[in-house]
Amino acid sequence: METTSNLVKDWLYGFTDGARLAPVHEIEIKIVDQENERDLARAYRFSLQPEPAEGVRLAYMLDMDDTLLQSTPAKREFQQQVKELILTKGREIPLKEEELEILLNQANKGSRILASDGLHPEVYNPVLEMVCLLKLTALLGEEDYYWQEFNQLAGRGENQGLNEWVRRNIVLPAINDFLPAGLLETKEEGKTYFQMSRPDNCLATAENNQEVDSFSRKMVFEEEERELFSCFYSLFQESLFSPVINENLIPQANDPGRFVLVTFGEPRYQLIKAKSLISRLKEKGLRIPDEVIILEAGRKSPLLSHFFSQGKARVENYQQIQIDNSPRQVERMRAEGLKAVLFDPEEDKEKTLAELLV
Repeated sequence: METTSNLVKDWLYGFTDGARLAPVHEIEIKIVDQENERDLARAYRFSLQPEPAEGVRLAYMLDMDDTLLQSTPAKREFQQQVKELILTKGREIPLKEEELEILLNQANKGSRILASDGLHPEVYNPVLEMVCLLKLTALLGEEDYYWQEFNQLAGRGENQGLNEWVRRNIVLPAINDFLPAGLLETKEEGKTYFQMSRPDNCLATAENNQEVDSFSRKMVFEEEERELFSCFYSLFQESLFSPVINENLIPQANDPGRFVLVTFGEPRYQLIKAKSLISRLKEKGLRIPDEVIILEAGRKSPLLSHFFSQGKARVENYQQIQIDNSPRQVERMRAEGLKAVLFDPEEDKEKTLAELLV
């Protein structure tokens, strides 16, 4: 079985693609094992610009989703487009518009699986959301009584009950119908988890509709389902691969600090988003990251400290400034002695990097 690490390396060589992106000067793949095996941590780091031999002692560690990129608004836009597509299919559905919105949101939250080797935690996987949307659309043709329990849970705002209902009625049937050979089921401490049976069986490997169509033919689709799958993916691609960039956070070209893009999740999916971001920054004439760190599992702060204890730049000589939209992450990093700045996606989106760091 080809490892995720090798697949990531293959992706990285794509960054040498002519004028679109800077060549890869250096590739470093780091596997970090913590004391507790359940807390195994894994990340991938690669450089677009080599580390300077001396002089730079500052690193801006910019979180990608909901910090540098307006990812949540893009997700809402995608769900709005899916909702409009469903509502314009020409048939009545047994849900109010606000209940459909809840259902779409829950389907997104339920689209979480483990890595191909079973490594925790669960991360978002696009292929699972696409097939969940297929199943959801098919079930909207059921009679009203089928949706009675969901309607009651939604009316009472019982999020845990909604999670369980969607998992039982949407996620598991979607896996059984469309991905019988693509996911493995495991049980730990009374909870059922799913993981990819093959690292390459992932929608994140598809960057255009032609590849999506090729991918979809490997799954158990009828022709109409395949067409709808491609339609959902087109909407997904338009919204989620090109979110609005908070350009004010980009370090200036003459800023000597090292610009490090940090993101968490399924590596190949994160690489697609990172490549799209870097391409758009180049088109706008803005500074591109000096390096990218993709965290697949484990806590963020120990991993980031580890990377800056390697090579020329020792952690004791580097001041890392973590910029993140998560209060919990910022609190953890501060507790471990790292400098961390909280970015509020609503209140701070007009601030420059210098203003945020004051």
